[in-house]
Amino acid sequence: MLIFEAVNMSSKDQPETSAAQKRYVAERALSAVKSLTNARTAAVFVPSASGLSLFASITVDQPSIDLANAVWKQQRESLGQGEMFYAPELNTDRRLPEAAHAIPSALAVVPAFSGPAIVAVLYVDSLVPYFCTRHDQQRLADLSTLLGESIGAQDGNNAERTEESWAHYLEATDPVFNRQRDELLLLLNRTDWNIARVARILGVSRRTLYVRLEKYRIPREHVQKKGAGGRRTGRGTSETRTYPRFGSTFSVKPAAKSDPSEPNGDPE
Repeated sequence: MLIFEAVNMSSKDQPETSAAQKRYVAERALSAVKSLTNARTAAVFVPSASGLSLFASITVDQPSIDLANAVWKQQRESLGQGEMFYAPELNTDRRLPEAAHAIPSALAVVPAFSGPAIVAVLYVDSLVPYFCTRHDQQRLADLSTLLGESIGAQDGNNAERTEESWAHYLEATDPVFNRQRDELLLLLNRTDWNIARVARILGVSRRTLYVRLEKYRIPREHVQKKGAGGRRTGRGTSETRTYPRFGSTFSVKPAAKSDPSEPNGDPE
């Protein structure tokens, strides 16, 4: 009888423990969002029959909840295809008429997948227009991947793998790593992303440079001429950023395919 009760209690405790682990991962992701971006609000929502339900948050308010549900209602199809929704200026974004007098100035909504299904949505907004750079978008995509792995898990068997993923991600956000990444990004921006030229300056092969781009999680940009491909600002040696253009898309769940233009055969 005692054995049966012990097994029964263990089975009852497991869902609670699993839910606590998932919420812990979500809260950790939101802390990373706040520290890595100029965010006012960061929240994780889970889809429900009536829209989005709040799962975890940092300084969330009702306008943010309403905006998240408005994006989910109007952009659900593109989110389901793995596209991040980014509105750099809400007051002029005609895709969200509800946001004409919204408190935040910009927002990003990132789908988190477990297999082919969206299991969560990462919501971030800011009082600063164009707060999200291309590199910030990559960071949000990385965080959404971790969220999907955790929230979409059926049990606690992948807890160790999730922790390893977090360890790898946090390692990639240490100050030395960020300084080296920003120095490479600055050089790329100054040369208008001329891969061959940057490789010559650094004294490495193009293959090695592509490996560094992957290591530092710098998404490729194709700039046709100086000033094209984004909205750029220069705020110091290590703070030059490239901002995505209005209406540009960022794929969180890119299709698996081999592109002959990367990384071995990119013509310069």
